[in-house]
Amino acid sequence: MKKTIPVLSLLTSLLLPLGAQDGTQVLNELPKRGEKLPDRVKIALPAVEEGLQNRKNKLNKEEKAALAALTLASNARGYVPEEMGSIMKQGMEMALTVRVNGEVEITTEAQRINASGEISAPLVGSVTVANFSLEQIEQRMTSAYQEYFRDPVVNVVFAGDESNPHSSPWGYVTVIGSVESSGPLAMPSTRILSITGAIKLAEGFTDVANKDGIRIFRPIPEENSVERIKVNIDMLGKRGNQAEDILLRPGDVVFVPERIF
Repeated sequence: MKKTIPVLSLLTSLLLPLGAQDGTQVLNELPKRGEKLPDRVKIALPAVEEGLQNRKNKLNKEEKAALAALTLASNARGYVPEEMGSIMKQGMEMALTVRVNGEVEITTEAQRINASGEISAPLVGSVTVANFSLEQIEQRMTSAYQEYFRDPVVNVVFAGDESNPHSSPWGYVTVIGSVESSGPLAMPSTRILSITGAIKLAEGFTDVANKDGIRIFRPIPEENSVERIKVNIDMLGKRGNQAEDILLRPGDVVFVPERIF
């Protein structure tokens, strides 16, 4: 269940070195000894910005890394609204096929969306497709081809490199911290990528990874907030419950902290 907590406690839960011993004093208010923080917290970005205004120079390495993860998520890079499923943007490539009564009438090679957000399609000419989902583009192209065919069936496909996170219409997630290969990871077209799957794609944990202190920062642009989700990979493995292997969403930032020795 999602909870909202006061900003100082929020900052503590966000930036307190994950796995630190009780009594670590970094921010003004810390959880009481033995207090368990909620697993899911919605972070109001304006409150965080205000609370950290005079604290950035006082943060240690691990806190700065957590703050970097929050910042990445707040920028919503790689984010694709769940209801859209995909977003085609300038520079991405697509191809289309038009069928009538089961017969192919038109098929195109891969075509890059130009700087105006358009492609040039046979018969119908320039069509604006940028910032629409693949499904929405199919609807727009179907309407356009109805001027030329009766009951056309239009199929639009992404024709670029699905493994390139910066040119994928399904967005991407970012894994940072104590993994062997940090950075963005393209969301597959199925939109199914779990936390353990993302760690594997990031080539696994480093030797100093704190596996029970992982955080997912999930952007919620429409609310100007980010949700912080706690993940304990060690417990997930011990329990063997795949339902606990959280599915990531486009724009998520996974932060794997270091263990505190």
